[in-house]
Amino acid sequence: MFDKNEQRRRAAQLDAERQAQGLTAPKLEPIKTFKTQPIAVAQQTVKKTKKVNYEVVPFTNEIGQVIEPGQAIVCVTQGYNHSIKVSRGVFLGVRMGSRGVASVVVQREMDGYGYFLPDGTKSSFGKPGAKFCNGKWSGQSSLPRKRIYAIA
Repeated sequence: MFDKNEQRRRAAQLDAERQAQGLTAPKLEPIKTFKTQPIAVAQQTVKKTKKVNYEVVPFTNEIGQVIEPGQAIVCVTQGYNHSIKVSRGVFLGVRMGSRGVASVVVQREMDGYGYFLPDGTKSSFGKPGAKFCNGKWSGQSSLPRKRIYAIA
């Protein structure tokens, strides 16, 4: 069984033996910190953009529809906990990968609960005047499963 007091006595005894032999413990130097930039500058460099680089070209889906950029579409997406969501939007283009089309880029019209400013724009949590309520917004999305269909 572990006895903390016995451990302390043994450590004190070993320290006394080392001092009797003339050995001393190495002196520890304080950790030096790196020079950092001011927070305002760091936030500017970390800022990420949600825009996706894509090519404005037509796309043919799995049922053979040719969808032109700017055309109204319905997109099927997979959300939190594998929930299926269907929303309207506008096809913008495709994002190319090494094996062809990697994903399709759409401007989706979304609705649901979130933080909204008094002028109706979607906001992040903590902004002054933002209220948690039901609303509509649009956002650019890259859909890797490419499930988009033209609206007739």
